[in-house]
Amino acid sequence: MNFRGGALGLSWPRTNMFEPDAGNAGIRFRAGCSFVNDLLPTASPVVSERAEPRLDSMSSDWNASLPSSIMTGSQWYALHTRSNFEQRVAAELSAKDIESFLPAYQEVHQWTQRKKLVNLPLFPGYLFASFENSSAIRLAVLRTAGVVRILSSGAKLEPVPQEELETLRRIVQSRQRYDEHPFLRTGIRVRIRRGVLKGLEGTLSHLKNKTRVVTSITLLCRSIAVEVDAQDLEAI
Repeated sequence: MNFRGGALGLSWPRTNMFEPDAGNAGIRFRAGCSFVNDLLPTASPVVSERAEPRLDSMSSDWNASLPSSIMTGSQWYALHTRSNFEQRVAAELSAKDIESFLPAYQEVHQWTQRKKLVNLPLFPGYLFASFENSSAIRLAVLRTAGVVRILSSGAKLEPVPQEELETLRRIVQSRQRYDEHPFLRTGIRVRIRRGVLKGLEGTLSHLKNKTRVVTSITLLCRSIAVEVDAQDLEAI
């Protein structure tokens, strides 16, 4: 079953971004949030279907846990990458001793006579990195092959809230079915009362008679939805 959510047709808020520029110590400021089309893959297999979440077969490089404590001065930031460069960027950041988090899901792809279970980025063209906001480290991040820019909502870099990333990590590591979801700013806020996702908060949503809780990474204008039992929810 493949119920992948799409974001086309949504009116997203404008977002400011940093990108490499040799004339300004490796950084220049640009406004805009219209970078969806260049993230679409150039080719697709004949058939694809969503696999059930399986923690034991997930690569730790893709769905690694966030650290329990963050090094003094370092925070999590969202990186926009070239299409299909997410895993390479994560590997190169690791080689530079910069921690990254690349949420992913598994999908069965079929080519003619062959099927294969593959890892795919949950948010194509994006991953998260934890680093200190200094000019030297910013430049090291921006010079990583495949990195396009570091997202921000102002003239200075804005970190991704730790609680949003922790919620995302919990969903990815749970055995619940999850998928990317159109970004939502308004809706009924709910909290999961029991189960592996107890305490998680999000926006109530329904799809094909299935109850889902949507949580968002605001800076990316992206959301993720996880299927839950309606009886496990309470209004906030």
